[in-house]
Amino acid sequence: MKTDSELRKLFAVYPDERDIIEVIIFGNDAQPEERVRALAMACREALVLATSRSPKKEKMIVDLASLGSGAPPRALWAAAVSLSKEKQISKVAVVGGGSLLQVVTRGQRDKDADKVKWFGDRAGAIHWLR
Repeated sequence: MKTDSELRKLFAVYPDERDIIEVIIFGNDAQPEERVRALAMACREALVLATSRSPKKEKMIVDLASLGSGAPPRALWAAAVSLSKEKQISKVAVVGGGSLLQVVTRGQRDKDADKVKWFGDRAGAIHWLR
């Protein structure tokens, strides 16, 4: 099992040129549970960044396109939904993560559906976040 410092190398969190906070998970060479741990760490870091930036609500992209297969889709979606429920976050767009994640998101009819949404590509996610 990888240490937290090793898992830190599996993600990046930063504000992009559109002022959207990017959460990118790389971890395609990690074990499924390590990918979920890396996503949880990235989400915590993104929330700290959002809280420190300004009093306005932030928009985020959680990019799972490079994650690879094997990570449990329900755990990935749960991380995005938990981010969307934070008061500092206005919307969370999830990109990629495979067809199983897409199926999981279709089954989620949640009151927060206007705050978190799955996309097959970044262009659709960025359009929705604007």
